[in-house]
Amino acid sequence: MAEWWDTCSQAVFGASLFTFDRRNKHLPELINAGKIKPLPRKHIEGGLSGVPQGLDYLRTGKASAEKVTFTFSESTTSHL
Repeated sequence: MAEWWDTCSQAVFGASLFTFDRRNKHLPELINAGKIKPLPRKHIEGGLSGVPQGLDYLRTGKASAEKVTFTFSESTTSHL
């Protein structure tokens, strides 16, 4: 009998997580050999104020096979 998580993964991903894990056990080797490469990254500056620019970049279709990222830092100013 399948475990509940296996049943859920089958419903969500269309495959068992165990099967997914078995199929991808060579993934680190493929990445290290350069046969699989991560998506290039487009970094949007400005932290939270850069989010509208990033969303426009995505909305207008300028992003193609790339990951859009932002950097958020903690504020050093107390608003209390």
